[in-house]
Amino acid sequence: MSNYPLSDFFQVKGRFRRSVHLERDFYTENVLDGYILTVAAREMLSRVVSTLENETTSKAWSLTGPYGSGKSAFALFAAKLLGDPNTPTTQQALELLRSGDTLLYERFMSTNGNGKNSLSGFCPVLISGERAPLSLNLLRGLGQRFTSSNGTVLSASLTHEIRNLLKTAEKGTLPSASEITTLFESATHQICESGGSGLLLVVDELGKFLEYATRHPDQGDMFILQSLAELADRSAKTPIFMITILHQAFELYAERAGKSQQEEWTKVQGRFEDVIFAESTEQVLRLVSAALESRPEIAWQNNLDKAIELGLKPRQLEDNDFIQLLENCLPLHATVALLIGSLFRRFAQNERSLFAFLGSSEPNGLQDFLTSQHYDGNLLPMFSLVDLYDYLNVAQRNRLYTSQTGKKWAEIEYAINRIPDPSAMMIKLIKTIGLLNVAGEVTPNLKASEQLLRYALDDNTEQFTSEFESALSILKRRSIVIYRSYNGVYTLWEGSDIDIEAKLREAAAHVDTKVALAMDLSRYMPTRPLVARRHLFQTGTLRYFTVRYTDTDNFDSDFEKPLEDADGLVLYALPATEEDVKKLMGKADDRKIENRVEVLIAIPRTIGSLQDAVTQLACLYWIAENTPELEGDAVARREFSA
Repeated sequence: MSNYPLSDFFQVKGRFRRSVHLERDFYTENVLDGYILTVAAREMLSRVVSTLENETTSKAWSLTGPYGSGKSAFALFAAKLLGDPNTPTTQQALELLRSGDTLLYERFMSTNGNGKNSLSGFCPVLISGERAPLSLNLLRGLGQRFTSSNGTVLSASLTHEIRNLLKTAEKGTLPSASEITTLFESATHQICESGGSGLLLVVDELGKFLEYATRHPDQGDMFILQSLAELADRSAKTPIFMITILHQAFELYAERAGKSQQEEWTKVQGRFEDVIFAESTEQVLRLVSAALESRPEIAWQNNLDKAIELGLKPRQLEDNDFIQLLENCLPLHATVALLIGSLFRRFAQNERSLFAFLGSSEPNGLQDFLTSQHYDGNLLPMFSLVDLYDYLNVAQRNRLYTSQTGKKWAEIEYAINRIPDPSAMMIKLIKTIGLLNVAGEVTPNLKASEQLLRYALDDNTEQFTSEFESALSILKRRSIVIYRSYNGVYTLWEGSDIDIEAKLREAAAHVDTKVALAMDLSRYMPTRPLVARRHLFQTGTLRYFTVRYTDTDNFDSDFEKPLEDADGLVLYALPATEEDVKKLMGKADDRKIENRVEVLIAIPRTIGSLQDAVTQLACLYWIAENTPELEGDAVARREFSA
């Protein structure tokens, strides 16, 4: 096969190239094509279904999450799913739900009857945020939705009232919260009387309305939100569902407002059930794999199984599913596919920036890579962590260097500039180590170990091994990078007068490793009560379990200690040897203990790794107590803290 640009073999689906605009896209054909029903979306939809399974459940929700995390796309999906059951897009939404979560689909359909528990047939009123009075936009949204062209018509008197209030509002006299609430209540009654199930109100980009309200407190009456939320929660036979979408909590928008306004907004937020909308690494993999399309004749020589050997697989995925997702993410290297979600969430605008990276023609982005790299039918070029660093350094440079980790980004350039004549492999190593160090806080399983560095940089050439080992050796010898044996990770040298590694060796000589594990755990990892949260939510009664560590010698006394106010006990029984495991199992099987139904006993089969971890923790505490010079060495403090 001749060389062809990768762009002939890979492309990004059109749906993933732009952001969702709620009001405009609702009336667009095929708007749900390519939609992925993620874990966060399923959890939110489950809450909606629960409202009709349990009438005491809230009907007003506030979706809070970072920019571009899919909140608006979910709201669009929900509006279609809950909408007119006779439309093709509602049927498409039902099919997406059925294929995405069979159990949730069955719950949805079981509440989707002809009685009051009907989830289809809701009339959506969709509001997109702007820096303007919220009340004015609520009026406009209600008026625009209920016209003959949209298929739902209100009574002439109600339509006339909306138009009159709009005219008055546009002249500067805004309606009160009670007038807005009454309009929505009347509209919902008419929807239900004409055969509908209720009204769905979605306010996207609510933060823009909140920002306007802080600057114009006389025109931004946020009590409207409280009034509508209370109306939704008390609606029964004529239900109203209300969803607001935010990027941060209410009170953060009111930081510049007066104390009284901040307190008022806190009360308003309390009327909503707050739902955190953020996706896991697994879901980001699924989103990326769904966004990328490739021709079937593509072949590759990259070892995707190595990602499992290195412990990179998210625990909720099966091996085969994980490998399939990585294949679907090609030509992104596995390390890139696993890192970009958390990286964009931390330093950019989440999935919005992710899809900009995938679909735009920014320098060093994926489209640039696909155009410049060629495929010969044998070795598939992979978009590596080095390429990702180059992209971020161009597209997000200002944001990176002004972030909390800005110093770490600067250190990557500083490390490169410290080498007089760096080889290409040296530069790749510095960029990869630096990027993994920066991302370490959000992706702890992607550590700059030697094995991971080899995997991330291996280009399947004969000279790779010798070039890699030579470059790493030179960087270590010149103190550009240093190896931290306590966690097996390479890091860029920052400059410090304290050798933490030497201090750890010194601490090991002073720490008594014969102290009982339960005693050390009680000292360094004190227990906290475990609250029965679901029981609290369902019954309003607070019940909790106290937690204790014990061992073979102290089991009986710790078991017999009074519970005081606690409702139960979780007893972690820690064996020192294999023989102790049998002894503790025998104690736990005692009939007297079996009668204590409020006691849960946890006995690990082995504590080797736990013992090692607690010993290391004891060494770290020894360093903190015996190294006063840490106080004046910020670099060493950061390393010690990590």
